[in-house]
Amino acid sequence: QVPLGQHEEYSGVVALAAAVIAPGNQSREAGAALMAPSWRHWFGTDNLGRDAFASVVHGTGATIVVGILAAAISGVLGTAVGGISGFVGGLVDDALMRLAEVVVIIPQFLLVIVIAVVFNPSLAVVTVVLGLTFYVGGMLYQRLAAARDAA
Repeated sequence: QVPLGQHEEYSGVVALAAAVIAPGNQSREAGAALMAPSWRHWFGTDNLGRDAFASVVHGTGATIVVGILAAAISGVLGTAVGGISGFVGGLVDDALMRLAEVVVIIPQFLLVIVIAVVFNPSLAVVTVVLGLTFYVGGMLYQRLAAARDAA
């Protein structure tokens, strides 16, 4: 049995080779609706007759991009806010920590859904919302480091 997270490098290979692994347009009908898995359709088909395996393979690239960009936004924002909080201290630190606590208590998945409904649901909106909601972890580390250096 393979431990969880052992083969994430294969996601990049799948994303780069999507056109070879699952050629064609994944959004067009590939067969009858809700077909069981077969040699022709490895994961079967969905309710519109599209090949589920092709959809998974072609969706891998978007997933990787969203993950990398959300992590970058989160890291930059968390480092900046945490550095300001730890360096300035006082009321600024208190205000930024209360903001971080509010962000932490709101479930991120629910927040992403609500914001995607309010704004145009797109990968860009989801990426930015994920980046903005996951900044708190990086902020806390940066704040602790800045407070330690200031002491």
